[in-house]
Amino acid sequence: MRLRFLELMKCVYPKTNITSMGLPPIDPERFSFWALRFTLSQSDPASRQRWLACLSTNMRLQHVIEFFESFQEVLNSDPKDES
Repeated sequence: MRLRFLELMKCVYPKTNITSMGLPPIDPERFSFWALRFTLSQSDPASRQRWLACLSTNMRLQHVIEFFESFQEVLNSDPKDES
């Protein structure tokens, strides 16, 4: 899961933006919290609180991966297909 997230992230963010947030932690639990900051909005405290209170590292990482997969789909979609 960790590798999948990093692969998706490389497609969406420039490398310098990723490392400006600090290097990803090695510990899986800390890594999942580190990854959440790329998906949680400062203006949505309820969502932030829900995910920060989540006890499952897998659930946090799965949420982040799904977020980036849907974001990547939007980036890769052809605007001509929508008309």
